[in-house]
Formats: sequence, structure tokens, C-alpha cells
Amino acid sequence: MNNPRSIELWPKQAPHCNGLSGQEIIQDGKIGNISIGKLLVYLPDNENNLEGACLIFPGGGFKMLNLDAMGSVMAEWLAERGIAGIVVKYRLPVGNPEIITEDALQALKQVHSFAKEWNIKPGKIGVCGYSIGGNTASWLCNNAPEELRPAFQILFYPVESMLDDQTHVPTRENFLGKNPDSETKVRFTHTLGVTEKVPPTFIALSDNDPVAPVLSTTKYYDALRKHNVSSCMYIFPIGGHGWTFDSDFPYLEICKELLYKWLKVQNPV
Repeated sequence: MNNPRSIELWPKQAPHCNGLSGQEIIQDGKIGNISIGKLLVYLPDNENNLEGACLIFPGGGFKMLNLDAMGSVMAEWLAERGIAGIVVKYRLPVGNPEIITEDALQALKQVHSFAKEWNIKPGKIGVCGYSIGGNTASWLCNNAPEELRPAFQILFYPVESMLDDQTHVPTRENFLGKNPDSETKVRFTHTLGVTEKVPPTFIALSDNDPVAPVLSTTKYYDALRKHNVSSCMYIFPIGGHGWTFDSDFPYLEICKELLYKWLKVQNPV
């Protein structure tokens, strides 16, 4: 596939600065010290275009961004199946969650603004999140304005809770700072923010995940069901944390098949 289009997330100036500067740090395919947000856009061939799109929020603990394995690989997989894959290279929050919410909402607005040019139907734009990127995807599903609300969401081993006994503390510190107050923890615990407006949801994770507590994900799934949100969750017995569509995860092909079948039921396919 050709190199993606690169669109700057904030062509003028973002509302808040994350305080980072200088060159980005690249290590083992991950990127750190990100101060400029971008969209990396993978469009399907014209003859294969189903007019849907998916914003992808990679993981990396809000310290680094796993842009390739948790971003571009997924975007290409989607584009090959007729859905535009759009990777969000978001700025790192450095303890300020507003950086993430600003970038997430701006990414959604940008895709809507380019929808006609990219041959995307606004009602077919969904989100995908890996690990802490799943928290961002779910935040959009809970909080985006009605006219921008995602049409679907895909979550891989998401960090859905910021509560003390249901989160990954180092990631939370990168996100909310070392001593977040109770109100802020609750704000980004999405099991508590689910409404019937959350779109159809696909979740996949591993039972032996040592990073993203399985309990918080199952609580999120329960909350979806209680609010009559169409959803499915697959818990694989092994795999740990961080597997991607370009890894030796033993259930990878099964997961791909399940996701593709689910997408075919949804609006984009």
C-alpha cells in the first residue's frame, strides 16, 4: 500500500500545549516526545471503497505511541477491506488529560471535514483503540457531540477504568498526573459513563493480560449490555497485553475473522 496521507491535527494552534519540544524519540517502532498531532490516512482503492472510516488510537501507555503495530498495520488491514483507516498520532498528555480529549475530538472533526474529499459517509465513521487508546475511543463514544458521535467502536484490551483497583497505575500517572482527584478518575472511567447512545462495540482481550485489568473491561461490557448497546466481547485464554494484527498472537486469525464478520453486520461494510 502507498504511504499514507499526513494531515496536521492542529493547522494553527491547539488550545493547550503539552510542554514538549524538540525532536521526537523513536525506539523499537514506538514514538515518544510527541508535541505535534497528526492524522495518517490510509484510503481504500476507489473500486473497493465502502465509504466507511475508522479512527485508530494506538496504545503505548501515554509515554510512547506504538504507531506502527497498533496503528498503521490495522489501518492497512481496514483499507484492504474497503474502510478508510485513519491513525491518530496524538500528542502525549504529560499528566494533562485535556491534551487527549482535545486531540481526539479534533481528529473526529478533521475526518468529518474531509469526508467528501475522501469519499466517506459521515454516518459511517467509527473508532478503534488499543490499550489506553481504547480509553480515548470510549471517551469519544460517551462524549462526542451528537453530530460527530462514532458509528461503531473496536477495542483491543482497553484500559477502561482510572479507579485505583481497576487500572494500570503508571499509565494513569502519564495521563492524569500522580495524584488525580476522585472526580477526574471517575470522568475517565467509562464504565460509569455509558449511555444508550454508545454505538455498537467489538471488544477483544486476553484473560492473562497483566496490564489492562480484565475486570474493568468486563464491567464496561456489562454496562453496555445494561444500556442495550449492541456489543460483543471475546476473551482469549492467553496472549497477554499488546498483541496486534502483526504479531504471533496464537488466536490472531480467529480474531481477524470475528472482527471482519462483525464489521460486515455494521454500517461501514
